[in-house]
Amino acid sequence: MLDVGRMEENDLETTSVHTLIQNLKGLLNNPEFSDVTFVVNGKKIYSHKAILVAQCPHFKALFGSGMRESIEKEIQIEGWGEVAFL
Repeated sequence: MLDVGRMEENDLETTSVHTLIQNLKGLLNNPEFSDVTFVVNGKKIYSHKAILVAQCPHFKALFGSGMRESIEKEIQIEGWGEVAFL
């Protein structure tokens, strides 16, 4: 178990950071354990609210607003290509 709450940023070793990044990449567009799906140009992109909220204030506001998108399992994205959205 990695308790990053008790660690300073400079205490994380390069290997630990690399492993964490690889693990997070493995979750990108992976339907296993996904709790939100974006539909971009008809293609599904699987994601995880907790990761999105941690990385982006826009998603934090979106999912915390109580609006329709905060409870829907699929969210339509207009005006973006799949590669750009990923």
